[in-house]
Amino acid sequence: MLQTKIHEEINSRHYDVILVSDFRLVGGSTMSNIEEIKAQRQFGLKTGLVQMARYDVDPTKMINEKVREQIDGETVKMIVHGEKVSCDLLIFRYPPILHEWQKLVPNVDAKEVKIIINQPPMSDYGPNATLRYDLSRVKKIYGIILEKTVYGILLDP
Repeated sequence: MLQTKIHEEINSRHYDVILVSDFRLVGGSTMSNIEEIKAQRQFGLKTGLVQMARYDVDPTKMINEKVREQIDGETVKMIVHGEKVSCDLLIFRYPPILHEWQKLVPNVDAKEVKIIINQPPMSDYGPNATLRYDLSRVKKIYGIILEKTVYGILLDP
């Protein structure tokens, strides 16, 4: 009986905002996420974090310590595969996380969903440029996740 009650509590969590990103990285996306978490905490918002991996990063790499420091178990929590949660706003930050289909993610019922494209598809546009992600592929995966066609994507300056 107790196990069922705990299971129901875990699967009935509601968050004001859920951020989805690759929190293992050390660059600008992670720093933007950290600042957003701090601002949300300051305004009393409950924030959930969902780790989605960039396909070409070492899978044994751990969550960035600066992100881990933000998780307090009260206002900021990690959400993992198997959980069913809801939120007012679901934000995908960092498009390469949507380049490949990822099966082991939580079930999120979101009132509003945004994707923030804060990186161009190419690493640069010189002779040594590499493709970080294909925008049409990102839109397709995003559409599969949301079970709808994606017509527009929010761009971050």
